[in-house]
Amino acid sequence: MNAEVGRRMFVGSVVTGLPFIAGGTVSLAQSGGVAHTHAATGGDPVMDLLVRQIAVVHNAAQRGPRVEHFRALAAQLRTMALYQRQIGGDDQVRAMLRDFVERQGRNAALYAESDEMRRQTLAGYGFRLERINPRQQIVATHEARDAALTVLLTEGITPTFDRLAATADEIAIRIDRPRTRTVAFGSQDPDQEWWAGFCAELFKQYEQAQLIAAPVCAVAQYFSYVVPSCAALQGGAMVLLLSYLIECQM
Repeated sequence: MNAEVGRRMFVGSVVTGLPFIAGGTVSLAQSGGVAHTHAATGGDPVMDLLVRQIAVVHNAAQRGPRVEHFRALAAQLRTMALYQRQIGGDDQVRAMLRDFVERQGRNAALYAESDEMRRQTLAGYGFRLERINPRQQIVATHEARDAALTVLLTEGITPTFDRLAATADEIAIRIDRPRTRTVAFGSQDPDQEWWAGFCAELFKQYEQAQLIAAPVCAVAQYFSYVVPSCAALQGGAMVLLLSYLIECQM
């Protein structure tokens, strides 16, 4: 499919309300902010729009993530994956990463990005970062970073968006489930065991998203096309982190 034709068709579907947050359960007014007027940072208006909507979800969730935040996040991430597949995004990302690795080596793709660059990218899309570090608590081994790069080179970026969306949907289901706090008479409390497993899986998904984001954000310094993907991966991961901090650390 011609990428430009696909883009025009997709823009039409998005602006008429596909999964647009302002027309759903999370709006700019609910997030406590106003519409941001930053110039598009990635050069693709559809991807820039989707990332700004993820920023709205993130900012609203900072006051306490709710079911509707995760459902909205899942919708935006799935739309991002759908759009990128429609315009051949996986092939483009793989080609850019291969070119980057051939020119500068794998380690450059794994370690070249900086926290300051990430913060600037996210702020440009309207993310509020005063109370959160985009890579909080991540201590990744070289092997884990390298494995994430291999995943990107093999499958592209859209499967990661799909996995993040599935995790957001799962969180929505789980936090909607009543959490009982009964006194355990035995050595094990099934409810506490359930939440321990939930929290471990939640942090694992957050960490994996950030590991995938690392080479994407490194390449974004040289290829503006992947800037929105860099921000979307981080933004989605940070909403998962908010859930982890509130549900599992408090």
